[in-house]
Amino acid sequence: MHWRKRDLLCLLVLITLPLLAYPLSWSPSTLTGYRFSLSLPIEVGVLVVLLFGTARTLWRGEALRFPKAILAPSGLVVLSWLLAVRCSQQPFWSVGILAACASNVAILLLSSQFPEPRLSTLAWAWLVTATVVAVNGLLRLGHDEMLSTVGNRNFLGAYLAASVLIGVGLWNWRATLCCAVLVLALVFTRSRGAWVALGLVGIGWLVLSGARGQIWKSAMAILIIATTAWFERGYIAQQWQTDVRPLIWRGTLAMSRSRWLFGHGLGAFAFNYPRFRPPEYFRLPKAANLTDHAHNELLETLAEQGAVGLAATIWLWVTALRLGWQRLRQLNAQARLRAGLLAATVLLMLHGMVDVDLRHPPNQTLLWLLMGIISSGGTDDQEMRFALHDPLVRRTLASACVAVAVVVAWFFVVLPVRADYWERRARIESERGRLLEAAEDADRALAIQPLRVSARYLLAGVLAETPTRQARSLALDEAQRVEALAPDYGDITFNLGQLLVAEQRPGEALEYLRRAVQINPYNASKRVVLGFALGELGQLAAAREQLQQALTLDPGNEKASALLAEYERRSQ
Repeated sequence: MHWRKRDLLCLLVLITLPLLAYPLSWSPSTLTGYRFSLSLPIEVGVLVVLLFGTARTLWRGEALRFPKAILAPSGLVVLSWLLAVRCSQQPFWSVGILAACASNVAILLLSSQFPEPRLSTLAWAWLVTATVVAVNGLLRLGHDEMLSTVGNRNFLGAYLAASVLIGVGLWNWRATLCCAVLVLALVFTRSRGAWVALGLVGIGWLVLSGARGQIWKSAMAILIIATTAWFERGYIAQQWQTDVRPLIWRGTLAMSRSRWLFGHGLGAFAFNYPRFRPPEYFRLPKAANLTDHAHNELLETLAEQGAVGLAATIWLWVTALRLGWQRLRQLNAQARLRAGLLAATVLLMLHGMVDVDLRHPPNQTLLWLLMGIISSGGTDDQEMRFALHDPLVRRTLASACVAVAVVVAWFFVVLPVRADYWERRARIESERGRLLEAAEDADRALAIQPLRVSARYLLAGVLAETPTRQARSLALDEAQRVEALAPDYGDITFNLGQLLVAEQRPGEALEYLRRAVQINPYNASKRVVLGFALGELGQLAAAREQLQQALTLDPGNEKASALLAEYERRSQ
């Protein structure tokens, strides 16, 4: 059997995504900062290639082929995205996310037609690529955490764990050696979610083996679950109390209830979540001023796309898993390999319930690729063929595909990469204390993508640190733009209040400072600035109350002590 171009494209996706999605990840971390701030949208590049291929097919008058079983749920997912964009409170951001989403669907449909005889080649390509990723990470040991070409350690852990399952599916001595390297690297990632997901999938594999006649495997699985839960009960309870995820999930559910049908907008979680975040979140050690993801794929889907999007996503996932199970039972020749691919798909889904890697490359797109692969292997009568016979219509649609491909390539590949480059440079210059250069680089990023909130937030911060009155005035303008685009994004509300206080406008600052304290009532510094603004307005009783609460939170806060003593003296 000769290789078809679309099959080679599937192989190219699963090889290049883990290795090249973050091209700077290959450079030494000691020489290159912010290695994961520059990303190549490889999945969008694949969409561009597929659009050109579709144009070629239409121009020639050939039929387009689609798998019937996953076409309907995929279509509903796309519809939910369009509705979420239409109802979005930040449509400028939602439209930017749409290209990556469409790319994932295109890759799903592409991989669902992968030929059965080539599955072992695909699995070996995946396993060898994962081994390269693992070795790269092991060679970099000695830094704060294990990093490779995939992203943070949890993303890496999920990818390695899924790759182990694919290696088990291949089941020979070469695959065993690769799996040993993967497991060693997985140990150093210290990713709890990856290990839990791997354990659950492994136990599920034993249970299903027992259901096919080997009852002792089911009994062993139940024993493993019970024993692990008993010995780790204290650790589980302690992690539940100190981890940020339960509180993030609670806030996400509150966010979902406010716009339950169509959601707050595709990709707009970070901009809308602060209004629903429980204040107790900031009492936890891992709390951050920016919560950009829900740490649960289905909850984030519910928050962004509403019940319609959640239902469509679950339908697609269940359909892919059901087809994967059916293919596994039908095709005995590669049953173990099919089981490994199915298990890897389930693992990425499970890991997505406690982390955010399904919102980032490469794991996001690799899940869609795997869903297509496990759905592949159907007969010709399980495909839908679409052909146009009118030459004018065919050529018009072909021309439209080419035009869309060019637009997508420019606006969703070239421009984002260029903006990433300048924003990354701005962050490096800011870290080095070169504020003027950082501001110029951030301006270049915004010239490419004016609605890039992260770059504008960075620019406001850099200008605020510049010790000139003009720079502070510009910082105030930039902070107000960020607040208009994404209210309460990061620490922008508090920063606005501080800038207004520095401009001797405490009356205007009061609204922002009060909201900043309401968002995070456990931050002493915010209460001190609020107390100072109240004191400047002559509201000494309210100022003393804020300063006393600041000292309760931070008894050693010298500024709060000095201001409190001054206001008490002025009150006498």
